[in-house]
Order: sequence, then C-alpha cells, then structure tokens
Amino acid sequence: MRAAQILASAEFRNADANCIYVGCAASGPLATNQSRAFELHNLHTALSSGLTGVNKLVAVVDEGFRVTHQEFAGKTIHQTGTLPVADHGTHVASLIAGVRDGVGMHGVAPGANLHFTALNPSGASTLDITNVTLGTLSAATLGAVAQNNSWGFNVAASTLQAHLAANPSQSVAQGLNSVIANYGTSRWQAYLDALNTFENGGVVVWALSNDETMASGDVMAALPYFDTRLQGA
Repeated sequence: MRAAQILASAEFRNADANCIYVGCAASGPLATNQSRAFELHNLHTALSSGLTGVNKLVAVVDEGFRVTHQEFAGKTIHQTGTLPVADHGTHVASLIAGVRDGVGMHGVAPGANLHFTALNPSGASTLDITNVTLGTLSAATLGAVAQNNSWGFNVAASTLQAHLAANPSQSVAQGLNSVIANYGTSRWQAYLDALNTFENGGVVVWALSNDETMASGDVMAALPYFDTRLQGA
C-alpha cells in the first residue's frame, strides 16, 4: 500500500522523462512510452521500506551546482573548491538526492547529504584534474558511499586500448595523458589512486558515454578495465 502511494505521487512522477518529441528534440515525431526510471528500478518499493539514504553521503563531480536549489533544502552540503552555478550538476544531484518535501520532484536517495566537486572551479570547460582528485579524496575521507560522474571526454575506450597495445611499456596514466589530455602523467596517476582510495568505502559511477555513435564506452567509464584496482567498486 505504501509503495503504491509513493508510486502514484506527483513528486515521484515528476522525475520521469516528459519530452514532447523523440529524444527531447525541438521538433519531430511525437515521443511515446517515455522512460519511467524510478518505477523501472522499483524505487517506490525501496522508499516504502525506509531505504532513503538518510545519514549517507553521496559525492557528485560535475560542471557546477546551484547549492541554494529547493531540492537541496535542509541537506548538509560539503564542497571542494569553488562551485560554478550550472544546470547539469544541479539536475544530476537532484535526481540523486533531491529532498522529498511534497514540492517539485525528489531523488533516488532523498534523505542523503551531498558532496560537490566542480570539474573546473573557474567554470571553464576543461578538466581541472587536481581539483577533481582533491574532491574525490575529500569525499572518501568524509565517508561518501558513492560518487557520480556524469561526464567524460567522448574518447572511446578502444582508443586507449589500441594506444596501450602499441605502446606496451606505458602505464595507464601515461596512456591517458597521451590519448585524452596532457595534464601530466603524475596527475593522472594521482587521480587513479584517488579513485582507488574512494572505492575502499564507496562505489564510483560513470556515464557510459554522452555520444550514442561511439562503438565502445567512454574511456573514463572503462577505467576499471585498464586499471584493475578499480574493479572492486
């Protein structure tokens, strides 16, 4: 009964896709059978059982966040560095842990607190790998149970695989430095080490890719394939 009430609530349903056209395009064929992600994952059953993420901390690495957004009201929010205001990070964090207060929508873990790290504190589109490394370690120290990464480079994992096959003496960090961005091998290694530290107590989640034309996942989502230390979580 309780699960059915949650399933029928407007706040639960407001997290559903609600686009008029296929792919949320500005025009085109009308969309049908839109995804109902919360229902498909049986979130209403979990919430009715009291699994709300209360007293848990979830880390989010993204372009930026509006920390004053209504979906974060009453939450403890930790942060690493400056946080530019951006819609994507706010959207993602709301789906993860938006508060359940009868207004708007709510997240998968509405009782959870949040840790925010910006991809680049200056608001630039390039990755500040040192800032993200520090944020990952900070969240791990605070006991975060998960870190979400809804970003990448649109570089296929197969590209790194081919590079390492052609350069067998190179480390994964050296390969990343070659095929993604020249931030310095030591900085890439520090980032991989930070992810390994985080996974000792939490799960690291990646978007597979933001480019549907790619034949293999984004190299960042495939990191555990290359750095086997990361296969645990």
